[in-house]
Amino acid sequence: MSSYLTSACRTNIVSAMPSEANNNIEVVGRSSGQIVGQGHVIISAISKPRRIKKAVRNLAICWTLMIAGIFVPMLHFVIVPGFFLLGLFMTANGYIDDIEISAGELTCDQCKSSIAISRHDDQWPIWVRCATCQIDIGVEKLANT
Repeated sequence: MSSYLTSACRTNIVSAMPSEANNNIEVVGRSSGQIVGQGHVIISAISKPRRIKKAVRNLAICWTLMIAGIFVPMLHFVIVPGFFLLGLFMTANGYIDDIEISAGELTCDQCKSSIAISRHDDQWPIWVRCATCQIDIGVEKLANT
């Protein structure tokens, strides 16, 4: 069950939020298909300067690895074009991502402990691990949000 935001929904969320504004979303945690917790995440819009910075950083990392790949005998025929194209792809993705999950919290129903959700790209489900009972939990948006 995929719950990615559609581009129309993403546009509505971003246009409704001023730059760097926050939006609280209710979530559930699932493990082996069963709900094992509930909580919330904060979704925030990423400002244009921050997206540009992220895109340039991605390009710099890939193209630095591309230049280093020149000195690898025989593999440089694959490494150099690969990192060149990967740099372009990652730069475009870094700029296109306009919302992110900035923070959140989930309560594990099995051990009643609180699980912090750190900064993530807006890709659902988010996978976290309960530190107390050591189960992997897939965090998904509630159907009505």
